[in-house]
Amino acid sequence: MKHVGLLAIAIYWVVVGYILYKWGPDSSKTISDHVAVGSQKKIYTPLALVYLVLFSWFLFGWFLPSLNGQLYHYILLCIGVVFLFLTFLIPRHGKYIKLHDSFANVVGCSLWLLVTTLAVLDAKGLTAVVGAMALLIMMTIGVLLAKGGRRHYLQTQVFYFAMFHAIILLLTYTR
Repeated sequence: MKHVGLLAIAIYWVVVGYILYKWGPDSSKTISDHVAVGSQKKIYTPLALVYLVLFSWFLFGWFLPSLNGQLYHYILLCIGVVFLFLTFLIPRHGKYIKLHDSFANVVGCSLWLLVTTLAVLDAKGLTAVVGAMALLIMMTIGVLLAKGGRRHYLQTQVFYFAMFHAIILLLTYTR
């Protein structure tokens, strides 16, 4: 079951890698913008939905139970998944920009709190603790960078999700 998470993360990075290849890293568009609008949505939308389903299945079905997740972990994950789905449904355009950004902030905060508490509570051994703490520091920097304007936003968003996925993989494969 834990390999379902790895498969979901691989799908995510194939999509993001193609976005970076096609549009460049300096794009001010979000990943959601690239996935949900334009002609490319025919390719990105199904892959994004597959990622969301597989990754949610992995997180709820294996990840949290294997880490003895508490009720607040499940609540944080539910909030993160629901709002991630809403950011997917509501592209960042026109009158929905503020709404999308608010939902994205909820996703970022809930997922950051989730992995922070899991990494601090569950990390085993000095390497896992040091690695998890370093990733958490980097993820915090990524969150802070996201607040400073829209230039290089895609880079910041990619950095944030890279740290999120790295922590998930670290906690998954160091058990």
